[in-house]
Amino acid sequence: MLYFHAVWRTLFSFALLWGLTRLLGKKQISQLTLFDYITGITVGGLTANLIAESNHWRPVALSLAVWGALTYAFHLLDLRGRSLNRFLDDEPTILIRHGKIMEANLRKLQLTVQSLMSMLRVKGCFDLEQVEFAILETDGQLSVLPRSQFRPLQPRDMGVATTYEGLATQVMQEGREISHGLRQVGLDDAWLQSELDRLGIAKSDVFSAWLATNGTLVVDRYGDQPH
Repeated sequence: MLYFHAVWRTLFSFALLWGLTRLLGKKQISQLTLFDYITGITVGGLTANLIAESNHWRPVALSLAVWGALTYAFHLLDLRGRSLNRFLDDEPTILIRHGKIMEANLRKLQLTVQSLMSMLRVKGCFDLEQVEFAILETDGQLSVLPRSQFRPLQPRDMGVATTYEGLATQVMQEGREISHGLRQVGLDDAWLQSELDRLGIAKSDVFSAWLATNGTLVVDRYGDQPH
């Protein structure tokens, strides 16, 4: 019976945590604000207690549900407007403006010039004279705008015309066609079969295949290079 309760609490915790994750949405680790980070730690701790508690798991489950509801409510408020954004998540802070370090903002964030320079080097900027703006985002990442004369050369700077490049669409995986991928590009299995016949490739030999944006079928066979 003890093992049964342990397994049941684990399954219940997994389902509850999965539900909260789906409810609160998904972000990359680099996009997490301080509030999101604290929420993750708290939810993780509550979930661990929920699994471990044998006699008092219901209050822990209730706490986890309430915390998830509060977090969801704050996220909804966060979408309401700029004033609420500043209250809930603070706002980006300019650390360098027109190549000049904003000392007051550094002191406000308790950052040193050495820390700022380290963050700039991570972004590939080793010379302060090359920086027009540097902004510390709410997730702790530094966004850097180089001065115009130090930005990478673009084709438009040289008057070179470029062609459109979109996203390739996968249409086969491990010998099976991906129906929704074919429908997405307005094609069907008959077209796919004709293309494979033209290339002299059997479906069973295909590890992956995708349609490039120029209309070309790219095939990666088992143990082979793309065609």
